[in-house]
Amino acid sequence: MSIVIKPFLFLLLILAVLTAQEMSFARTPADRYLSVRALGMGNAYTPIAKNTEALFFNPANLASNNGVNLTALKFHLGVDGVEAASDAKNFKSDIAQTIRQFYGKEIWVGAGALSGISFPNFAFAVYDSANINGILSNPALPTFSVDVVNDYGGALGFGFELVPGFKWGLSAKKIWRFGGSMDVPVSSLATLDDQIIRQQLENHGNGYSLDTGLAFTVPTLVKPTLSFTVRDVGNTKFALTKGLHAPPTDKQEMIAGISLEIPGPLMTITPVLEGRYLDDTSLTLGQKINAGLEVQLPALALRGGFHQGYWTAGVGMNLGILMLDVASYGVEMGEYPGQKEDRRYVLELTIDFGYDYSSGSFLGLNKENRSRLKQRR
Repeated sequence: MSIVIKPFLFLLLILAVLTAQEMSFARTPADRYLSVRALGMGNAYTPIAKNTEALFFNPANLASNNGVNLTALKFHLGVDGVEAASDAKNFKSDIAQTIRQFYGKEIWVGAGALSGISFPNFAFAVYDSANINGILSNPALPTFSVDVVNDYGGALGFGFELVPGFKWGLSAKKIWRFGGSMDVPVSSLATLDDQIIRQQLENHGNGYSLDTGLAFTVPTLVKPTLSFTVRDVGNTKFALTKGLHAPPTDKQEMIAGISLEIPGPLMTITPVLEGRYLDDTSLTLGQKINAGLEVQLPALALRGGFHQGYWTAGVGMNLGILMLDVASYGVEMGEYPGQKEDRRYVLELTIDFGYDYSSGSFLGLNKENRSRLKQRR
């Protein structure tokens, strides 16, 4: 799947170089794998992620799988600043004029795909995820900073209930990473060509990552769940296989969360609160706190929350054999929450099937909520 994404990577990169802003890169680390459902609810997700998504958020939740779930395809595409594409159409041969036109703007482009299957206590997935950032920095000597990362690999994990209500899980990934960072002085943009870009950014490497997590659910009406996850245990480093520099390292991250599952007439309300980057002392408290809420209806899910101090919103729609999710969220590009927001928009299409052991029936999307409705009836 990476072979499909890469031809578009450099086209997007050129757009990233030409649409930039006077800022340094965000201090908050980037998420390499995105869930549009999570982003709609403030990216607070580790207590409730299920099936193949638990591999990336909290493998302990694999112990909660009730049947077989096949994710034939999960594809997402995201951009920031919907006007960026129209601005790019106005590109002029005068580079200086183009820079003045795009000055003060930030661009982010993300895309990814996943296929996988989950069983009780176990899941496996293959995935591809690409992210591009382009930013103008250093006002004294204007320089474009470009960051490109494309991951593709496989993930597998397991989770078990050690004692009633208390679950533990482990997931491992083999990752092939392509990309890197590049600083381009504005003065050299006129002579910059695709070959130079490739020499700086076409770095290849591979590595192994390990995530572990805990979850404890109190068996009451609203099912409060406490979770604790460690991502990229001991840091995930990549051995250089091609290029000039090893691809960037993913630093270890500790996450604690709490969620409720509040039943109501024909709906379920799920609030989530999460603290991220607990082991990173360089970030402010506001950059570490995420909060979200989901109202799950039979064919529709409404979501909202706060991420790095900015509002998020999302909608999930059950279209029969398909699931469509959209979300908007903000990312802090400055040193503290509220300084500089980058507003992003993402869309995700999922083809998902499941088999429910308890009823012996095949279920399409939204199967968890359908099971709850059936139990209430």
